[in-house]
Amino acid sequence: MYNLEGKRLLVLAGVNPIAVDVVRTAKRLGAYTIVTGNLDVSLCPAKRYADEISDVSTADLDALENLIHEKNVDGVLTGSSEFGIERVISLCERLNLPFYCNREQWEICSDKEKFKNLCRKNNVPVVPEYIVQEENGELDFSEIEYPVIVKPVDGSGGGGISVCDTEQELRNAYARAKNYSKCGNVIIERYIQQDEVGINYAIQNGNIMLTAMHDRYLHAGTAGFMRLPLAYVYPSKYLKSYQENQNQKVIDMFKSIGLKNGTLFIQGFASEKECMFYEMGYRFNGAKQYNLLKDANGFSTMEMIVNLSLTGEMGGPDIRKCANPNFDHVYCTLSILGHPGKIKEVIGVEEIEKMPEVLDVSPWYFGGEEITEALLGTQRQILCRVTLKTKDRIEMAKAIDKVYEKFDVISEEGNSMLMEGFDSKLLLEEEA
Repeated sequence: MYNLEGKRLLVLAGVNPIAVDVVRTAKRLGAYTIVTGNLDVSLCPAKRYADEISDVSTADLDALENLIHEKNVDGVLTGSSEFGIERVISLCERLNLPFYCNREQWEICSDKEKFKNLCRKNNVPVVPEYIVQEENGELDFSEIEYPVIVKPVDGSGGGGISVCDTEQELRNAYARAKNYSKCGNVIIERYIQQDEVGINYAIQNGNIMLTAMHDRYLHAGTAGFMRLPLAYVYPSKYLKSYQENQNQKVIDMFKSIGLKNGTLFIQGFASEKECMFYEMGYRFNGAKQYNLLKDANGFSTMEMIVNLSLTGEMGGPDIRKCANPNFDHVYCTLSILGHPGKIKEVIGVEEIEKMPEVLDVSPWYFGGEEITEALLGTQRQILCRVTLKTKDRIEMAKAIDKVYEKFDVISEEGNSMLMEGFDSKLLLEEEA
């Protein structure tokens, strides 16, 4: 279906593990891969799989442009890093290389406030937020009702996000979030404790199709920090309601800003009546939904975007004919979380890969790295992600328990670094 023989792909990579799949996919489709970044192989997993590696920093556009000319590169891509995507857009603008979106579209979709404004303009519900006034150089938090969640407006991966119950916590969190924001802007939202969902779309030649919807199960969390995901379970129990009540409105919303190609996800809170959104990403998701789509529907958004970056065309089958989020199996992306510490050894990856229920195993650490206190509440606390497929939720619960039995990460002190995992009994309760 794809033939990229003779094509050369430059991949901008750092610690982000999705770049590994970009490299593996491009190589499988016949392309030659060059991975660059100023981290060594121990911290940049994509370099482990590349045909060639470079130490040119992803922050140095001039040096990257020279590298592209020197290596006769046909296209540039990255993983799910928002910084990396901004770099790729800049390079593609300079050199007239293909990419799935333009800068204006990227800025709307990567900025939480711009995304919510787009939703409001199209009558798509969003999580309420607080407008904070500044008087005499002081921020006025007097109208805030707690709890609230505080975020950098342009952040991702959980960085700089805090949950606050008091004004003092809010003041500290506001300064922290502002520090994480490239533009220095902060958003304060009502903290909602309701079922969370994630919704995925694929875009091909202007056709926007709903591809997947999952229920998000979150860790209880560390006080003051964002709750991290433990499991994404597909299809969502809210899928039918969403398809009937909101799907077309959301498709029309994205068509209004001219999206032509790519993949995107939206996160929000769900009820039987409606989904209320708080952010989105116009990029690959860390949960790697492209693996599920390949298995369930026969196409991969990863393959399509790699192909587009090297040929200018998404290619692949017509998603209007094959995209179907009503999966006939249960899928789960399991996130195994870790406490801060220095990693000595990762155990069980090869055993998990042999399980018949497993579609993909994506370790984020290999040994020798450190999860610092600064990474609390961010997705860098994810030790490994495992994607599973079973006939029903009863079998899924058994498979999840089996993964936890096999996997462990040992600290330099000889202790397990694993945090409390997903309670598979929740799936049994829902099945009943």
